[in-house]
Amino acid sequence: MYKAGERGSIFGSQIFGIMLEIEKAKKSSFYTLVLYEDGKKVYIHSKYDPIKEAFSKVSGVPRSDVYIVFGLGLGYHILELRKRFSDSEILVFEPSLHIY
Repeated sequence: MYKAGERGSIFGSQIFGIMLEIEKAKKSSFYTLVLYEDGKKVYIHSKYDPIKEAFSKVSGVPRSDVYIVFGLGLGYHILELRKRFSDSEILVFEPSLHIY
């Protein structure tokens, strides 16, 4: 783990050999999750506006009683599903125990 502010992030840690960072998004007051794969940044959410991205991804989802989501990230897509479909069940499967 290293201090907030190093490398432009608010949080950074290496867990089970995977480097994780949380960075402030470039065009919003929210944050994005970054993984490093082969030394390259992989953004789990939009690095510009993760809320807008979540809204965009969920806006085309049809109504259902149950949603099964693979991957939690920082949960923006889950919050958007909950806003749109408040009476539906949402099951989240996170394959990475170090993220959960």
